[in-house]
Amino acid sequence: MMKKRLALLLVLFISLSISACAPQKEKPKESIITNKLNLKKFPVLEYHLIKRPEARWSRTPENFRSDLEWLYSHDYYPFDLKDILTSFKGLPTGKTPVVITFDDSSSSQFRYLPGQKLDPECAVGIIKDFHDKHPDWPMRATFFILIETNNPDRNIFGQPEEPNYKARKLRQLVAWGMEVASHTYCHDRLDGISPKAACYSLARSYKKLKELSDQEVVSLALPMGLYPTDESVFSGGYQKIKYDFRLACEVAGGLQPVPGTSGFNPHHIHRIQTIGSEWTKYFNRK
Repeated sequence: MMKKRLALLLVLFISLSISACAPQKEKPKESIITNKLNLKKFPVLEYHLIKRPEARWSRTPENFRSDLEWLYSHDYYPFDLKDILTSFKGLPTGKTPVVITFDDSSSSQFRYLPGQKLDPECAVGIIKDFHDKHPDWPMRATFFILIETNNPDRNIFGQPEEPNYKARKLRQLVAWGMEVASHTYCHDRLDGISPKAACYSLARSYKKLKELSDQEVVSLALPMGLYPTDESVFSGGYQKIKYDFRLACEVAGGLQPVPGTSGFNPHHIHRIQTIGSEWTKYFNRK
């Protein structure tokens, strides 16, 4: 009897030992967006001019500051558009991602005053000041840059009298954590040109912006929201210039579905125009 008990104890010990040493199956990682927060959509905000007076395509400096305060107090957290590709890695618990975008690269978005001082009333100046006052709100925004148009103020943030500002501004944006993105080379209507001409515009834009910013350029905003007949032009090349615009923004569309949910298309990113009626419609903000 004693021998049988000893044998049973030995079998039990060996069984427990094997079980303890067996590799444990990892629990599937939750998606920060779709599971942990149960979030299905998020806002991508669209700004143009930051100047007075308030108008269809203009937001006053006071109202832009107010927008940031409202987003901050309602638990939004800023990201660059390209962070969609990482499912907003680093999103704090309890926060909702928001992407702030700027079209047309006017000097009202990034301007230096005499003495190379950052204008506190341009978009970048306001973002930096807000970050300095709220360090837990990082400097994140995506700027869709034009390079050569008939409006000097829209060509890489204007100030043509200071040509060295172009590279300095773009590299400063990157150093602060913001994103340099394309708005085509000359604000080209991609719906009205051939696929070859579209590739030429996108390739030139990519090459110039990468040279000046030293950042990989992966995001694009379609001028006037007009799409080419062949969307394969978003990834390709022209002569020896290769590019890959993995994200492309519309002009409107409302809240943007998150990756992995119905309606998500990386080349059709919805945006919300930052005018009073849109703030009311999508945020119930008056």
